[in-house]
Amino acid sequence: MARPEGPAPRDRSSQAADKSCSERFEKLVLAVTDFANAIEAAAVSFRQCLKELAEISEDKPAEVYDKLPWEDREGSKGPFQMVNKRLSDNGDLYRHLFNIVKVNTVNAGKFSHSIGDYYYWLDRRDQPADPTAIYRRKKKTGKRLHEKE
Repeated sequence: MARPEGPAPRDRSSQAADKSCSERFEKLVLAVTDFANAIEAAAVSFRQCLKELAEISEDKPAEVYDKLPWEDREGSKGPFQMVNKRLSDNGDLYRHLFNIVKVNTVNAGKFSHSIGDYYYWLDRRDQPADPTAIYRRKKKTGKRLHEKE
């Protein structure tokens, strides 16, 4: 007698094992989905906290930062100034300014932060030449082209 072609009939224990495996896989998928949703909710909450931190106002007058030992530099967009941790003789003032600029630029996704008559920024490249440097450029005075006289 010829044997029938195709897969051999499966017994009940292997069908039960397949069902059990399928149920465990579904539970795993649900657990991973719940985990991903929790991470997404935490990320949204974290972004909101960063936005609130970015709105922190400076508690020092803008002129106090002039006391730091700023070095004059020249760039493609004109003159600017730089100070870094190593050159600063006032560590507390330097750290305060660094944190204000970091919160209001890097964490908030902006390029620069305005304080008084200057724009301040940090080097945000992957590997900046000096990760402790703070840069500033004097704001331009005068009317802008789109303003009416």
